[in-house]
Amino acid sequence: MRRFFIRMRLAKEHVNWVFEKTWDFIMVRFRQEATLSIQRTFRGYVDRQSAQEDLKQLEEIKRELAINRNVTFIQKWIRGYLVRSRLDRLKEPLTISKVLLE
Repeated sequence: MRRFFIRMRLAKEHVNWVFEKTWDFIMVRFRQEATLSIQRTFRGYVDRQSAQEDLKQLEEIKRELAINRNVTFIQKWIRGYLVRSRLDRLKEPLTISKVLLE
C-alpha cells in the first residue's frame, strides 16, 4: 500500500511538472505574440509618421516645381517680347530708309 502512495505521489509530481512546463510554454508563446503585436503596431506607427514627412516634402517640391514652371513661362514670354521689340527697332531704320529712297 505504501508503494502505491509513493507511486501516486511521484505520478502527481510528474503530472504537475508536465503541466507547469506546458503552462510556461503557453505563457512564453502568449508573451511573444503580445510582443510581436506591440512591435508591429509601433513599427507601423513609425512608418506612417515617416511617410507623412515624406509626403510633406513631396508637396513642397511639387509647389516649387509649379513655381519654377510659372517663372520659366514668364521668362520665356518676356524674352520673346524683348527679342520682338529689338527686331522691331532694327527694322525701323530700314523702313525709314525705304520711305526716303522712294
